[in-house]
Amino acid sequence: MDDELRQQLQALTTLVESVKESQERKIEALSTLVENVKESLEREIGTVGETVQRMETRLDKIAAGAHYVTRLVEWSEAQDTYQRDILQRVQALESRLDKMQGKMQG
Repeated sequence: MDDELRQQLQALTTLVESVKESQERKIEALSTLVENVKESLEREIGTVGETVQRMETRLDKIAAGAHYVTRLVEWSEAQDTYQRDILQRVQALESRLDKMQGKMQG
C-alpha cells in the first residue's frame, strides 16, 4: 500500500509540475502578447500625435489666411470707395470744364 501511495504521489507531483509548466508558458505568452500590444499602441499613439500636430499647423495657417483675406477685402472695399470718389471728382471737373468752354465759345 505504501508503494502504491508513493506512485500516486509521484503521479500527482508530475501532473502538478506539468500543469505549472504549462501555466508558466501561457503566462509568458500572455506577457509577450501584452508587451507587443503596448508597443503597437505606443507607435499608433505617436502617429496620431504627429497627425494631430500637422492638423493643428494647417488650421493655424487657414486661420491666418482667413485673417489676411479679410484684411484684403477691407482694403479692396476702401480702394473701391476711394476710386469712386476720384471718379466723381473727375466727372465734376469735366462738367465744370465743359461749362467753362461753352461760356468761352458762346
